[in-house]
Amino acid sequence: MLTLATNVIAVFTVAPLLDLLADLGSNAKLDIGDIIMKLCLTVVLPLLVGKVLSFISKVSALVKRFSKPLTIFSITMLIIIPWMKISEATADGAFGLVEPVNIVCILAWSLAVHALFFLSIRLLLTFSAWSWRQRSASLF
Repeated sequence: MLTLATNVIAVFTVAPLLDLLADLGSNAKLDIGDIIMKLCLTVVLPLLVGKVLSFISKVSALVKRFSKPLTIFSITMLIIIPWMKISEATADGAFGLVEPVNIVCILAWSLAVHALFFLSIRLLLTFSAWSWRQRSASLF
């Protein structure tokens, strides 16, 4: 559920933050609505379809049966897809004008956002009525 929530939040926060923080010059402008629409189609729609399918007992049983291979496949796709996009952008010369300090700033910002999300969830769980067993199962 944590992954579902953070992915949905990210769909609606990444594009505006990118527009706010990216220095694209005066000639370039991000189409935030288009980015959010594409993210909804590639992130939110599959999440919703998966959640709906999980209520079908045969699908749920099949997922439980093949849980390990499906997890490995999912993680592999999460790695390969951005890798392909970054490789494609690099081949097109998209990163030629990017200063190394900007890359470091983006990485630092990403780590800070992840830490903020983690700490927020940790605080929520600390002050909630859930038992420790439920907390550890949902966090780790």
